[in-house]
Amino acid sequence: MSEPYTVEFNGECMGDLIEPGTILHAIPGAEIRPLDLVSVLLADFTGPWARFVDSISGDGYAGLVKIFLGTYEANGEQVCLLGQLNPPTIAPIPMSAIAGIHLIDLVRQCNGADLQALNLLAPFAGIGMSQKKAA
Repeated sequence: MSEPYTVEFNGECMGDLIEPGTILHAIPGAEIRPLDLVSVLLADFTGPWARFVDSISGDGYAGLVKIFLGTYEANGEQVCLLGQLNPPTIAPIPMSAIAGIHLIDLVRQCNGADLQALNLLAPFAGIGMSQKKAA
């Protein structure tokens, strides 16, 4: 996919930053930096995310809008760290499970609880797990 496309956002995972029903514009090929909003297409595969994809989609694909935090390597595979605001959560998704990840063209500022959640995610932006010590 190389042409810009639109996605309709549903859910509460982005708090008040994105209201359900908002039409978002995704830009394939655009540079993605930590803390950018992204459209993520998860593909049908085997592994820890397979049950998640199956639970929200009957056709083997699931589309998400998340905050890109960065990537790291685990067991020889690149893993993408994605965050959300409500509740503030970080999801590690292997790149083999991602069919596409594209920049969302949206400029808004977080306020209140969403800003507090973003501040909890921000320390993970751009930092790979290889730079952190295991707990």
